[in-house]
Amino acid sequence: MPMYNPPHPGEFITEVYLDPNGISGRTLADKLNVAASTLSRILIPFPVRPFLCRLALPYYLYCLRLVFSA
Repeated sequence: MPMYNPPHPGEFITEVYLDPNGISGRTLADKLNVAASTLSRILIPFPVRPFLCRLALPYYLYCLRLVFSA
């Protein structure tokens, strides 16, 4: 079934990982060893840049699984 109103990647990461675990974006950026400004480009709901999502989002989701599984 096609998704007509997909969530913004930042909204998904915030709702699934940050809010339930009480972690800020800056803390997550430190754990992922990336600049906070880099992570905020994904978390802040500006218009989605397709190249950013295609390249960076799978990497961040992989890292989030590593951070929260430990």
